[in-house]
Amino acid sequence: MTESKPLSRRTFLRTTAACGGVLAAGAAAPQTLAAGAGKTELGSGSVVLFQGDSITDAGRSRKSTGPNNFAALGRGYPLLLAAALTADHARLGLKVFNRGISGNKVPDLAARWQPDALDLNPDVLSILVGVNDI
Repeated sequence: MTESKPLSRRTFLRTTAACGGVLAAGAAAPQTLAAGAGKTELGSGSVVLFQGDSITDAGRSRKSTGPNNFAALGRGYPLLLAAALTADHARLGLKVFNRGISGNKVPDLAARWQPDALDLNPDVLSILVGVNDI
């Protein structure tokens, strides 16, 4: 049996913020669709990419760069959404990536846009960045 580390204030706040973001995104979705945004159809092998700063990073491991890797998805909203998407659409063989980097600002995101976004050719792209820019 392994001992768990005590929950730090920083980890608690980060996890709470990530969960709040997931809940807010879910609550906002019906209004977005009602406002005329198109519905995204996922196809076989669709690529879903999460891009952003620390809220997206969520402590992800950079040792694995492949899709659907638990450690590479972090411990925040990308992991939660990846789990739901791959469970709900298992037959599609979705490929989910997290390329968030803690501390990044919009210019940092722009500088790594080619390798961390365009080269993955995502069908669905989620960007959450900007807190560090304030």
